[in-house]
Amino acid sequence: MRLYLHFLKVLCVVTFLIFSQAVIGQDARVSDSLRHYVVDSDYPLQDLFSKTEVLKEGAENATIKDILERPEEYRFTALHDSVITENSIWLRVSFYPKQSLQDRFIIFKNVIEKYRYVTPHDSILAYYVRSGHIIDSTKSGVFIPASQKSLSIANERNTFPVSLIKNTPITVYLKIYDQNKIYTQLELREVGIPFEQHNTSGWLPAFALILAVYVLAFFFYTKDRSYFYLFGFYACIAIYEQFVENNLPWIDQFFSEIPRAAVATWLILTLGSKVFFLQFGRKFTNLRSISPLWDKIVMGVIGYFLIAIAVQLCLLAYGINPLNYLQFIFAGIGFLAVLVVTIRLLFFKDTLLTYFAASSIWSFIFSITGILWENGILPFWNELNPWIIANVGLMFILALAIARKMQLSERAKSEVEKVREIDTIKSKFFANISHEFRTPLSLILGPVNQSLENIPASETIEDSTDVPVKGKHLKVMKRNALRLQNLVDQILDLSKIDQGKMKLRVTEGDIIQFVRSIVFSFESLTEIKHIHFQTHFPKNIENAYFDRDKLEKIIVNILSNAIKFTPEHGKVAVLVEDHAGSLKISITDTGNGIQKEELTHVFDRFYQTETTQDQGTGIGLALVKELVHLYRGQISVASTEEVGTTFKVLLPYHKYSFREDEIVEVNNNHPSENIDHTLLFSEADEPTTNGKEINADLPLILIVEDNPDLRHYIASQMEDDFTIIMAKDGQEGFSKAEVEIPDLIISDVMMPKMNGYELCKKLKTDLKTSHIPVILLTAKAEQSDKLEGLETGADDYLTKPFDGRELKIRAENLIQQREILRHKFSGELKIRPSQVTLSSMDERFMNQVITAIEDHMSNEFYTVEDLASHVGFSRSQLNRKLKNLTGKSPNQLIREFRLTRAKELLEQRSASISEVAYQVGYTNLSYFSKSYKEAFGMLPSDA
Repeated sequence: MRLYLHFLKVLCVVTFLIFSQAVIGQDARVSDSLRHYVVDSDYPLQDLFSKTEVLKEGAENATIKDILERPEEYRFTALHDSVITENSIWLRVSFYPKQSLQDRFIIFKNVIEKYRYVTPHDSILAYYVRSGHIIDSTKSGVFIPASQKSLSIANERNTFPVSLIKNTPITVYLKIYDQNKIYTQLELREVGIPFEQHNTSGWLPAFALILAVYVLAFFFYTKDRSYFYLFGFYACIAIYEQFVENNLPWIDQFFSEIPRAAVATWLILTLGSKVFFLQFGRKFTNLRSISPLWDKIVMGVIGYFLIAIAVQLCLLAYGINPLNYLQFIFAGIGFLAVLVVTIRLLFFKDTLLTYFAASSIWSFIFSITGILWENGILPFWNELNPWIIANVGLMFILALAIARKMQLSERAKSEVEKVREIDTIKSKFFANISHEFRTPLSLILGPVNQSLENIPASETIEDSTDVPVKGKHLKVMKRNALRLQNLVDQILDLSKIDQGKMKLRVTEGDIIQFVRSIVFSFESLTEIKHIHFQTHFPKNIENAYFDRDKLEKIIVNILSNAIKFTPEHGKVAVLVEDHAGSLKISITDTGNGIQKEELTHVFDRFYQTETTQDQGTGIGLALVKELVHLYRGQISVASTEEVGTTFKVLLPYHKYSFREDEIVEVNNNHPSENIDHTLLFSEADEPTTNGKEINADLPLILIVEDNPDLRHYIASQMEDDFTIIMAKDGQEGFSKAEVEIPDLIISDVMMPKMNGYELCKKLKTDLKTSHIPVILLTAKAEQSDKLEGLETGADDYLTKPFDGRELKIRAENLIQQREILRHKFSGELKIRPSQVTLSSMDERFMNQVITAIEDHMSNEFYTVEDLASHVGFSRSQLNRKLKNLTGKSPNQLIREFRLTRAKELLEQRSASISEVAYQVGYTNLSYFSKSYKEAFGMLPSDA
């Protein structure tokens, strides 16, 4: 019985123990399920925050071995904060899977910044523990190379793979280090599910990159450095956006093994973009010229950004991650400085500065909006978020700024071209007006000086001294004084019109009679030029009102031009008619006409057609146009090349066509102070020799000058010592020079058909005329003009107004210098063709002459005509050319050359006298002996 009781007692104890153990096991499993995250579904996204535990105290020095071996010392507590500001913590999360799950990973979710779903930390160590033993480990973090991570994609740097086996618990320990803040929100996530975050689908960085390439090309095209800085700014935006985007990971992959370089690049992009932006603004707006002070301030802000970049890179080099807080401090200060500067720049009234400041303020406003949106303070769209608006808006405003600058540049370029064109026209005008002034001045001062020189040196010139002046000189002086007066009046009239000081002064009178008197005053001029002059006038027009001075200037300018450009035996027609209450005047000439492209410029001030090369002031027709407009009339021109030109003027004459203040009640039917137009525009007769016979022994001078008075004056100065021939333009001058081969040419520079430079160049490059010295006369007194004349081959250069004596002396000096050249070839001709130096065209010519004579030396019938034919000259041209070069005629040259060769042969004893005579072209031995003795003073037998 006792045994039975003892067995029963033991049975009860065993049953109690078994039951109590079952209860304890059940309690333990329940308690374990409370600490574990039970995975009972395959939901792709599962939040682990509620089951995540944190170890704060001693976490910095704790190791995984310490935690596993001394759990009572390193106690984990429930996690309540999604963000911890400590530098180092341990997190633990345990899984109890009720089903197996593969292809899962754990991420650190960013619950604050909307544009970033996965948050970065400096470094993370992950340990996988099962039954108290470490079964695996991995690394992740910003400063961990991709090769040391289980998931090598650097963009997903805080991710950890995990595989769960059914009913097999596993615990993951995470040691996290970050210098700023630690995000503790863990999430179990299925691989391949896209992140819900800020996403521009890649178009924003692609768009910025395209703009960067375009602006860079623009920089190479324009050489404007501001576009290079804008390229840098756009490139920073493009690369920065690719750092932000998860779906554009190639930047991260490039730095995957150099994580610090990725951080450095991030720092350089965020602050460096502002450096490029501000530098672009300085150069683009030319801020230094607008405000040197604020330009220096902007440079100071740029310096601050560069220093901030350098400081953060130094911190990074020492292992300190300057991202987040430090970066926000540096960037915040810099961005505020940029904002202050750009707001101040808005107050400068400059278009480009306004665009630049507006783009900066736009970017700043939406950047602040983006920060507030990221931190959940301000609601906004996810797809079209503030950062996208900030960047796109900024690029759009800058594009408008570039377009505006291009517009301003084109306008400025157009204005520069217009100013340059005006300067060119003015320069040409002043050169021409100088010519127009200097020529009459030469013809006034020349006779005056000549008259003063006729007074004996012993006499003192007093105020009462009578100075004799020739009548022809007085006419020339009066004519050219009137021309000067007319030029000055035209310039003053244009000035009055520009200043609005010229007014109409119309009076009632016989307008047809007035016009007729002006037109017929040109009749004698047309007779001098042998021009057929036709006129047609209507009957009298009653009650006509007109401005005599303006009408006279209009007719005189147009009609004088028509006569001027009409050649001899041409025709000028003046048709006057009453046309619907207005006076219509048509003036037609049969000149060379005006080219089509030049026709629209004939009324432009200071403009002259290039084809005619006729020099003038270029203000006559411009004045006519201004006077016609002042008269409230109309003017037109029609022209056909090689046919002629017609000017038509339509002027009102009724009283009601004029204002009351323009009508002057003065009855004067005749022109007042009417200028003798024959004196103004006529050409003087060709100079005579005052009854003296032309002396052929005097040097021949060709005078080429388009002004007949000046031709006459120069001829009168030279005619006592020279034979004079003349030409009225360069083309005629060259033709006469070829035929006459003068000893000297005096030429004006500014002439029609062929100017003096062209004439001189053509003379010096033509074999027939290359030896002729040339003196250029010109109103162009600048050193560059003188050098241009000398470069064409001119031997001397004289500026108008010139002294007649000086011109004569210079001419004599040049002719004497030519005598020196003659001596080079005179005397006994011992030179041979092989010995002639081909340094000039004249020596080459002599080479041809000597070669021709030597080749035909034995031909007794070889004549001057044969020699001229061999060198391409006429007999007279050859005679004058050789006379100028050697002082000998062609016959003398041939004879002396033969005798010189005979002497050489006789001295060499190479042949008998008769043989030598035959060799040099003498068949008559007695004539040979006589000629030899005359040349050398001895007989051939004595040689």
